[in-house]
Amino acid sequence: MTRNLRVYTAFQIVLGFGALVLVSWALPVESAVGIASPRLSPEVNQVLGVAFWVVLALAGSALFVQRPEGGVVTLDLPFVVAATVLGGPVAGGWVAMVGSFELRELRAPWYGVLANHAMATLPAVVAGLVWLDLGPWLANLVSFSPATQYLVAALLAAAIVVLLGSALAVESLALRSGRSFREVAAEFGLGYRVTMAAEAVVAWLMVVVYLSVGWWAPIVCLIAIFAIWHAYGADSAEQSLTRDAMTGLLNADAFGQRLEDAMGRAGRRRKARVAIIRIDLNEFRRINDRYGHDIGDEVLRRVGRRIRGAIRTFDLAARLAKDDFVVLLLDVPDGSAAQRIAGRIHGEITRPMKSSGAGTIEIGASLGVAVGSGERRRPGDGGSAAEPLLGRASLALHRAQRSGGGIYVDDEES
Repeated sequence: MTRNLRVYTAFQIVLGFGALVLVSWALPVESAVGIASPRLSPEVNQVLGVAFWVVLALAGSALFVQRPEGGVVTLDLPFVVAATVLGGPVAGGWVAMVGSFELRELRAPWYGVLANHAMATLPAVVAGLVWLDLGPWLANLVSFSPATQYLVAALLAAAIVVLLGSALAVESLALRSGRSFREVAAEFGLGYRVTMAAEAVVAWLMVVVYLSVGWWAPIVCLIAIFAIWHAYGADSAEQSLTRDAMTGLLNADAFGQRLEDAMGRAGRRRKARVAIIRIDLNEFRRINDRYGHDIGDEVLRRVGRRIRGAIRTFDLAARLAKDDFVVLLLDVPDGSAAQRIAGRIHGEITRPMKSSGAGTIEIGASLGVAVGSGERRRPGDGGSAAEPLLGRASLALHRAQRSGGGIYVDDEES
């Protein structure tokens, strides 16, 4: 982690959690967020209401899309916005902070987890504060019906959460990958903006049904969202051109382009280092011969998911051929760090897989790791900036295979 990234991470944590503590101490939770049970006190209704939206946000966080530029997009925005509109900055901040938890964070470093949650909390708090000041002024200026007022509030809150949250995330990704803010922001294209606008409308609908139908109505909306998500998938047409259809990882062409870009950026940064991990499944043909190609395809899909779950959110993983996978680690301090991540990948891949059609399947894997820096290249230079590092990773893989599997690391500075 670079010094600038460490400073930025600390800034995010202090600002996000500081803002939540401050508004929780100074402001009340708005009563509209309560579940409106006549048998309970208003305070208990408000606590249960906030907890209700936290649970829905946690469920939404389970649905996520891995973006090609790094990081993920989750489906917790509608619930954070709804809680902010109904309960103000305190409710919105707590739902954003707790409801953005994901299981994959259990493998992440603690400071990264805190920064991610602070990055989700701050925009919700700011959106709630803006609406507290702007809402009464708009109500006096224009005679809104309640439904229209909630629509304006949802759109405003969503715009603030998306713009501020995206700016914080893009800057973090830029510092991690060595790209400029503009380069990373450009990859959040029209599809991303349309998705966020649609989620803002969903938030408004959830607010309306929560108040007019009952506290249970947003659950029905969430079930419908889950059904649509699984029926049609989360990948856009653009992603389908860059993704391997079997595993959902990057395909060979997309990975090659991103690898060249990463090597070029590393060559322009002092002390910037990257690592390539070549991965081969040991005796994969035996699995196809013994269990059939359907089971073999199932194994490949699971291996892809395990690789993706074992690396950091801003690293890249691809499937190059049948059982030939590759990972690009961005911003690695040394060979030991790359070896730790490779060890995590190896441990995940080689965990026994249980299949309904084949019982327990044992899988071996060989990993070749090459760690190096980028190469400064001038316009007109021939060849590939990534070719030397790819060649070293391939040689490391061959050495791992000759030794019977496991991991072999080639660090140019060791």
